[in-house]
Amino acid sequence: ICITDNLMAYVIALTSGGGVPLFTRTIGDYDALPFPTIGSLNGVHMFTETHGAKLLSTRTQTAKIVWQVFNDSITIIIITVDDGGSDVHLKTLLQFIYNAMILFLGENELKSLRNVERLKKELKSIYFLIDKLLEESLLIGHITGCLDTTAFTDVDVLQDCLESFVGWCNTEFGCVLINGKLAASTSRWWNLPSTDSILLSLLVSAMVPSVSKDIAIYLPATFPDVPHRLMTFQILDGVEVCVLCGSTPSHNEVIQNQILDSYWRNCIDVLKNDMRNASKVLPPLISLDYGIQGFIILNQINRKCLATFVRAVSNFTGLDESAAIVTGNSTTTEIHCRNILVSFYKSVVDTLFPVVNKCYVADTDENTMDEDNIPIETYMCTNDYKLHALHKRNYQLFIMFSKDVPIYAL
Repeated sequence: ICITDNLMAYVIALTSGGGVPLFTRTIGDYDALPFPTIGSLNGVHMFTETHGAKLLSTRTQTAKIVWQVFNDSITIIIITVDDGGSDVHLKTLLQFIYNAMILFLGENELKSLRNVERLKKELKSIYFLIDKLLEESLLIGHITGCLDTTAFTDVDVLQDCLESFVGWCNTEFGCVLINGKLAASTSRWWNLPSTDSILLSLLVSAMVPSVSKDIAIYLPATFPDVPHRLMTFQILDGVEVCVLCGSTPSHNEVIQNQILDSYWRNCIDVLKNDMRNASKVLPPLISLDYGIQGFIILNQINRKCLATFVRAVSNFTGLDESAAIVTGNSTTTEIHCRNILVSFYKSVVDTLFPVVNKCYVADTDENTMDEDNIPIETYMCTNDYKLHALHKRNYQLFIMFSKDVPIYAL
């Protein structure tokens, strides 16, 4: 697997008919692509289409290029380091980028392309969300297709407060996010398509922190042409309450009438305790071994993800505590651990394990895995750490161990 802490990616969006560039985003310390290069990338794609073929992806010695056309109106191209993984992961990313465009502008606007110059200006307002999708975030739902969640035991207290507040707001859609991860939600929010709920979590975490926000959005998978209001309220640093609603209540009505305080004051201590354990996503009662440096668990039925990239806090196997990885005080930092596990995930999924949730429209000629011959586990050893993946029943587990953990104990 290819692991890098210096992510490189170019993302280019163009009109499918005329090849007019809509935007280009660059991640990493790289020069912008010159216009002739962009024209060539689009031209070779259009050439294959006019000859009855499809150009889906290609590779160089070190890079990979993937093309995706959406609604015969917009083509998005991504160029990135070849990590050896399946094209599925880049197709998923491109779908989320297109969905981010729908989230702010609506699908009709992107299909019609009535005024390309105006569209280019409007797209500038979503650059921050596209960059969030491209950067090395601790939220990985847009990679796995499963919503990032927590697993705290005091969720019932949060749930009661949330249900009461959402009822006052005259809606059925609401949630509590802790550092962008779902801590509690109403049943209607929980049952949103994962592409919508993942994008909403990313949006809230990507926006500049403020006491409250009230913005108009579209739900790409549910209501791509019907605008909704997303209101968010910061209860504590890192804790956001979100509701999807109609024209009422007004934003000022919630803020000025001390509605937040009346509904959420009983949860403050609970939320403070959850924030102290936010990076571990697990309650203090659940202890893991020092040898565990991070993990990703995917629930295939609920399409939810539980992930942490900090070391465990107990010592079952008897490893010396000095051998454990300490976040921020070691060569294996939290982001580096995330990069290793995500790279391992990409190398395994769609090559050995099936994709839990395909968030893009699959090509008719796309390869399918033989369900009767899917491996149930695999592992990898390096000089610095060990990796193990397990596919069993309705779950997939990807876990990073200290190099000192013996293979037989994985």
